[in-house]
Amino acid sequence: MSAQPPASDGSKESPGKPENARKAPAAKSGNASGPERLSLIGAKVNSALRAEIDEYAEAHGITRSRAAGQFLEIARETLRGREGVSAGKAEEILEVVLADVVYAHDVGVG
Repeated sequence: MSAQPPASDGSKESPGKPENARKAPAAKSGNASGPERLSLIGAKVNSALRAEIDEYAEAHGITRSRAAGQFLEIARETLRGREGVSAGKAEEILEVVLADVVYAHDVGVG
């Protein structure tokens, strides 16, 4: 293994990384100034899921990375949906339902 020459600014490079290696960008919250930057993550998946992601990527003409990102976004939405309805939304729905019941009772329906 050969030693890497020191960086031009005098700082030390980490061993094993090329001088031109970039750090992963920090995730930004979504805002109106532009698209959100994507962050690199690593994940180990079973071969069946990898094959499904590969098929999805090929069918949609996108990279495996983009396909995996879309899978993760769908999973996030699904998991949030399983968490249930927020208390505020539940109260709003209940008010509408109760108003309909009261109205139906007042007009003699049901």
